[in-house]
Amino acid sequence: MAMVILAVASSGILMSFAAAASVQNEAQRQVIASRLAADLVEEIAGTDYAQILSTYNGYNEAAGSLQDRTGATIVGAAYQGLSRSAVCQTVAVAGVNLIKVTVEVQYHGATAAKVCTLVGDRYKH
Repeated sequence: MAMVILAVASSGILMSFAAAASVQNEAQRQVIASRLAADLVEEIAGTDYAQILSTYNGYNEAAGSLQDRTGATIVGAAYQGLSRSAVCQTVAVAGVNLIKVTVEVQYHGATAAKVCTLVGDRYKH
């Protein structure tokens, strides 16, 4: 009888540990996805204004083919299942032409992070 009670009690504790591990993995994935999105936004913002639309509008990196700024493939178990894409479109805000940059990182097709910013031509005042 004591073994049955011990088994039931320990299964509840083990379930708590499993749930905590799952939450930790999800949190880690969200942090990585946010960083991947921010990195691509920074890369796009650092690109010559005249080249942003032709280079990054419709940009896609499939899962397993994510690249860093140097073009090297990003590897590691934490990056499996992650993909990212960018959409760039011209917008006018108060008469100023800007490019709206939206970067989305997905995990197995579901949005894990999405970053949006406006980029202006830093040489045109």
